[in-house]
Amino acid sequence: MPYQSVWLSYVIALLLFLMLTSGDLVRTVRAMDIGPVRAVTLPVAQGIDRVSNLLSINRPADALGAALGREVHDPPEQQVDFKASKTTPEDATPPLREVTANVPLEVHVVGDSMGQPLGQLMESAAVKDPTLDVTYEYKISSGLARPDYYNWPARLADVASEVKPEALVMMIGGNDAQELTDPGGNVVARPGTPGWSVEYRHRVDQVFDGLRADNRRLFWVLQPNVASAKHQASVVAMNTQVRESAADRPWVTLIDGPALTAGPDGGYADFVTLPDGKQISCRHGDGVHLTVGCTQLVSDATVDEIAKTWAIGETAAPAGTPLDPTDGKDASGPQGAAAPPTDPAASTDG
Repeated sequence: MPYQSVWLSYVIALLLFLMLTSGDLVRTVRAMDIGPVRAVTLPVAQGIDRVSNLLSINRPADALGAALGREVHDPPEQQVDFKASKTTPEDATPPLREVTANVPLEVHVVGDSMGQPLGQLMESAAVKDPTLDVTYEYKISSGLARPDYYNWPARLADVASEVKPEALVMMIGGNDAQELTDPGGNVVARPGTPGWSVEYRHRVDQVFDGLRADNRRLFWVLQPNVASAKHQASVVAMNTQVRESAADRPWVTLIDGPALTAGPDGGYADFVTLPDGKQISCRHGDGVHLTVGCTQLVSDATVDEIAKTWAIGETAAPAGTPLDPTDGKDASGPQGAAAPPTDPAASTDG
């Protein structure tokens, strides 16, 4: 076949693929770091998506994604005012109810691509533990940095009002080592500047305060260390702001991701040694994402903290006003028995 025909066939096939998956293409480009490449690429992707929508070429891919439970509903692109409790921090942790198998604890896990396997593993743990009812959701490449791509505060406000979790587990931040934008895509702070830390702290405070409720506790997984020294500086900055925010918010419990996945020197490690002496692989090749083995360590620690908070399994668990057992059972996570999770694809995007 003449090479001109081969190239033409290749170009046609590529264009057809892009039009079939135009929605995913736009979401992928919107997640790119702010810069000239994104500025040039985004209008092109949006143009392809408009043509695909006009011709309904992307409908089969959208229908397949919905059938597989991969349908994406982006939260609204606006600033969010949580309906936070007006109680003072000292009065914001009243006694929690007694958790039983008859009225299990409503647990919801949210996150990025590292939060995905965490949610899967915690859901699997709940299959064996009737006192827990776990659902999860995730958005790849998301975080608090880019509400123009995915507005987590808006989504979390919906989670608080619709899903009504009693324990909300959050593993977000792996993609936040970049410019902070507002929902309209305007840059408000750049990495490495004092303004970045101030704005990131404000966003963490907003989430923690907005999700506060008498019957709810938050469990935030601190970002594990990463291989890149440049990225690690941002991880330290993020974790510092989260630690300081949580310090005077007793409804927030931190899960020490860096310590759980650390090597002998307390820093980044490709392999970790378990208490029984067994060594396991902890990282994918990108030096960011955790393997299933190391994610299991985070999952186990989170489940332990939840059990400790509600005194699950103790004979005299503190009791408050029991919740309606039908309340908050929103089908926001995968249904049915949880299958063992697969490792997420190695990528620098979380």
